[in-house]
Amino acid sequence: MFGIAVCCVKEGNEAARKIIYKRFEKNLRGYDYRGNNALIELNGMDGILRIASTIGQILKRDPEDWEDGSREDYFQWEHPEIDVYKTLRKAAGKDPYIKIYLDSIRAIKRLRAKQVAHVKYTYAYIKELIDVGKQKLVISRAGRYVSDDEVHRLAIDFMKEQDTAKQELYMRVFARCQFPLGYKPLLQLMRAKGTDDHGQLAFFTIQALAQFRNKEIRIFAEEQILRPRNGRKFLPLLVKNYKEGEEKQFCNIIHFASKQDDLHNVAVDIIEIYKANPAKECRKPLEAIYDRLVYSLHREDLVKILSDNKVLSKKIKDEIAYDCFTYDN
Repeated sequence: MFGIAVCCVKEGNEAARKIIYKRFEKNLRGYDYRGNNALIELNGMDGILRIASTIGQILKRDPEDWEDGSREDYFQWEHPEIDVYKTLRKAAGKDPYIKIYLDSIRAIKRLRAKQVAHVKYTYAYIKELIDVGKQKLVISRAGRYVSDDEVHRLAIDFMKEQDTAKQELYMRVFARCQFPLGYKPLLQLMRAKGTDDHGQLAFFTIQALAQFRNKEIRIFAEEQILRPRNGRKFLPLLVKNYKEGEEKQFCNIIHFASKQDDLHNVAVDIIEIYKANPAKECRKPLEAIYDRLVYSLHREDLVKILSDNKVLSKKIKDEIAYDCFTYDN
């Protein structure tokens, strides 16, 4: 609704602007917190300052709450000509709530920098976490930072591991960095555990397998996506192993994704497939997702891929004029 109101303001409806401000002010009276994006889109840096003052009041009432600056960092990236934090610091001298807001961002950034500085993703550290079976999120991040030599040592250990829970922890690492012993052990693991397994081990093993391009992986994925009720979890394997002629299977998978969360996950994977593999046959699957999603999370990607492949229908093109999302193309 905020998005629609912003479109109205851009068409000259000042009453819509007042409505946006009125609803945003209710954030201070216990209403569900909403409206940041609308204020930023309409007012830019002034919108950031208004948000900072409002959230500062909320932070004063609830010191356990916090802000991390991600909103400001993204705005800074979009507007390099504006010194976002300098403007906030200047405003904080006059508005005590903006100071509270800025202090919260500083505290969180210091804490996160300290945490990152203390984590050394060595073989010994990761192996200890796996053996203890704790801190799964830390293990998942390790694949981004561990050295090639340490990855190889972890792969050797994985090949000896028989415990399913620990195998999953190893796969969390290899989901972020390519398994150095090739794809065959991963494919064998998937077949041994059974393709109907919906656990985390299967999920992370598929993510690790998806980093390889190979005919055998392609055949395996092809077998799985023919089962529309269970095939959706194997879609990541086709980002690097796609070949034309999959649109019917994709449409079947989309049809059986009855819940919006399931459809969202399917949309993420199919969008990645067609981003990596342009094809005119993308039209039916992407239109099926477009028609069934009840929110606009993937609409820009869907429209862009359809347009890039020159299969954007007149119906969708005409609808864009009334969409609350502003498309670049």
